[in-house]
Amino acid sequence: MSYPDGLPYATGDLIGGQWNPYIMANSGETTRNSADVVGTVGLTYQISDNFALEADVTMNNISTKEMIFRESRSDMTNYVTGEPVGASSWFSSNTLQEGTYTRRELSQRAFMNYSNSIGVHNFNGLLGYEEIHTQADQFSAARSGFFNRDLRLLSAGDSGNQRTCQSSDDAGSFTGGCLKDEWRVRSFFGRANYTFNDKYTIQANVRYDGSSRFAAGNRWGFFPSFSAGW
Repeated sequence: MSYPDGLPYATGDLIGGQWNPYIMANSGETTRNSADVVGTVGLTYQISDNFALEADVTMNNISTKEMIFRESRSDMTNYVTGEPVGASSWFSSNTLQEGTYTRRELSQRAFMNYSNSIGVHNFNGLLGYEEIHTQADQFSAARSGFFNRDLRLLSAGDSGNQRTCQSSDDAGSFTGGCLKDEWRVRSFFGRANYTFNDKYTIQANVRYDGSSRFAAGNRWGFFPSFSAGW
């Protein structure tokens, strides 16, 4: 970036010597690379004319790496006067932030289906189980004081200005802290349906859900429901 006359590191119309939007949009570097891998294995087995079994297992793994490099603008000059302009915050020093985020989710489901007809009477039922187990990890680090704008490795920054698991100026989505989390949800459910002459229907449902996010003694809930129609 430069002025029309070639003066380097132009600042355009200065706003108090900092927070110039053109410099902010056209300097430094931000990269975010993510890999999302999903795999599912399932089966369907017809046990008899009335009963069928369905089951599947799904693994979802998300891995993201983020890098933010902010270039120093301590050498900014006022185009009119040619005098140096003080820079602060983002522009006071070369700063590198790096963060990684990993999320692993394992889900498993199983269903037993029942279906039968006797004359004008139709019966359907379902028993099921579902569980989702999730683990998440995030780590971030930052350093400033890089002696040039080209060497963008954390080890090349000033260790005295190192930050770990805390945000620096203009933190990104995954460079503002650290976390380690794990939770699990588990459900048992059932449904029974009766239809007469394809006209009148009665249905009953029940769920028993649990979550590790709640305190011990309050993790499980029972949720019944009933409906009728014609």
